Amino acid sequence: MLLGDPHDKGPADSGWSVDWRFHQLLMKLKRQDLMPLLVRLARYRFGTSELSLLTRQQKAMLVIDCERELAVTMSDKGQRQRGPKPS
Repeated sequence: MLLGDPHDKGPADSGWSVDWRFHQLLMKLKRQDLMPLLVRLARYRFGTSELSLLTRQQKAMLVIDCERELAVTMSDKGQRQRGPKPS
């Protein structure tokens, strides 16, 4: 569950269109001030920071990449807040 969405599933599991999933991701990232993450991933993956130029296939890949990056980032942040693990 990323960014508080209890019904969050991968695009293939949700039954929702890629465009809808991409739009939802944009709204969530804007609310959390995380749009630079999406723009950085688009620039790295597709060579453009202009999100409106992406194809549906690129949007689908970007949604998956962004969700994966958010999960890693949130996991790392949680570990830093708890402190180091005892050896």
